Amino acid sequence: MAAPTPQQCWEAFCAGVAGVLNRWQAFRMAIDNGFGGVNSFEKEQQLLSGLLSYFAAGKEVYPDSLAKNLESFCFDTLHTEVDDGSIPEIAQTMFAMYVQCKAGDLSTAQKYINAPKASGQAMNATEEDDDNDEGVLTDIPAGSSETDVGVGADPQLLLQRQSAQGPVPQPDVDDDGFTTVQRKR
Repeated sequence: MAAPTPQQCWEAFCAGVAGVLNRWQAFRMAIDNGFGGVNSFEKEQQLLSGLLSYFAAGKEVYPDSLAKNLESFCFDTLHTEVDDGSIPEIAQTMFAMYVQCKAGDLSTAQKYINAPKASGQAMNATEEDDDNDEGVLTDIPAGSSETDVGVGADPQLLLQRQSAQGPVPQPDVDDDGFTTVQRKR
């Protein structure tokens, strides 16, 4: 089989990032339950766009700075403090996937593209977590895909929506640090 082209690697990485966001339980809970307000799903697209821009900028990417950006986004935009230890794991997963895709290895990206979406519903207090892990990324059943399970948003669909909407406009910040608020269109 021929090595993937750089375009194929980038597309797989983009879909893989969307897949990682779909599998991140704390993030899914914040989005699905509207912690970021009525436009939480738009904020999901904003994060995806920002992450892809971060990796596409051509600068050196570090997992710890990526984790800080994810933590800041969750706290400032979704009004959610994620203290389950998942942010560094998510950052490391995205970083490793980026390095692998850049080298032409799409296996990790494919694993997250084909994985079912994590449930954003709050757990019932009577349920117990038998494997006692942090529960940050739900397990991916071998050989499963979203169509097998029938849940979750397709990462490719998320990318299509993001590209159709165009880039998320950056806020206009003046010299004093104030952001200009614009009316909805």
